[in-house]
Formats: sequence, structure tokens, C-alpha cells
Amino acid sequence: MKVRLDHPPLTDLAGNKLKAAGDKDFELQPAMINALLHFNPQTNVSGIDKYTRYKLAIRVDSATGIVELSAEEISLIKQLTGEIYIPVAVGRIWDLLEERQDESGDKAK
Repeated sequence: MKVRLDHPPLTDLAGNKLKAAGDKDFELQPAMINALLHFNPQTNVSGIDKYTRYKLAIRVDSATGIVELSAEEISLIKQLTGEIYIPVAVGRIWDLLEERQDESGDKAK
């Protein structure tokens, strides 16, 4: 599935921009990368899974505009963002991950 990465900064329910660390605007692409590279010492993640997350983070980071992700990769990103972000951020991220894109990057009808 194609996921568009160049969305405007994510907002709360009132339309105010969400803020990331360092008072930066909260955007989809960095949020996905952060979730993939986040380490929770209370979970038992294998080296293979950590490497898989690392390689996916590199793909997302190097993408410009659109990244092609499998359903499994989208599911992983949804799981990981769900573990570390507040509910409104999770909702916005998940909605954008589920948005279908056509070949040009526009919403599919």
C-alpha cells in the first residue's frame, strides 16, 4: 500500500498543531520513524525484530512523498505508535496509514 508522508503537521481535536520533542510540529514521517526505533525495556524484542524495525525506519526515512508499505508493515507501525503516543496522535496516525493512495499519491476514490 502507498502511504503519503507529506501531510501537514498533525493536529488535536480543536485543530491546534500537536508538538513533538523540542517544540517541533508533530508530523507523520518522523512519528513513524520514532515509533520504529523506540525501545521499551519492558518488552522482549528479538534482535531479528529490532533489525526489521531498523530497516523499515531507514526506508521510511529515505522516502520522499510516498512510501510503499505492506499490510504487515502498516500493522507493525500502528502497533508501535499505539504503544508510545497519546490517543489523538494515534488516531491521526492510524487514519493516515489507512488512507488509500493511487499511483500519483492522491487519495484513491
